[in-house]
Amino acid sequence: MPFRFPLQPVLRLRQSLEQAERLCLLSLSARIMQLRRDHHEMTEARRAICRRMAEALESGMQGAELHLYRGELAIRDRRRAAVAEAIAVLEQQRIQQQQAFLAAQRRRQVIENLRHRHWQVYTRLQERRHQQMLDELFVMRLGYLAKYPSALS
Repeated sequence: MPFRFPLQPVLRLRQSLEQAERLCLLSLSARIMQLRRDHHEMTEARRAICRRMAEALESGMQGAELHLYRGELAIRDRRRAAVAEAIAVLEQQRIQQQQAFLAAQRRRQVIENLRHRHWQVYTRLQERRHQQMLDELFVMRLGYLAKYPSALS
């Protein structure tokens, strides 16, 4: 008789739930990485503006130009701060999602461990049945040989 695990549908459900949690975690991680790249690019752009502003100050900049540079820096700083805040929020969500993923993984592993134990019991029973069949064949052969000793030759 083939192996049949009665909780196989539950195992499949747990596997799909774990996969969904893992995909959500990967999505959050990808969004965080993209925002970190954006933040880095914004920081580099800010440094470039500061260099241009310093060069312009050395060459004699007018007050209106300085005001424009400062305005641009302020706008970029607000955007960078918003991105940094979004990163912090997503990091918190990622931590929570990681906990949800690990919980789903543990729930799946419990069912898989149970399946493994069922498989071990099944294989032991199959081995016992096989050995019992061999023992019965041996006893039958001994009985046959006792009844017909000439069959040995």
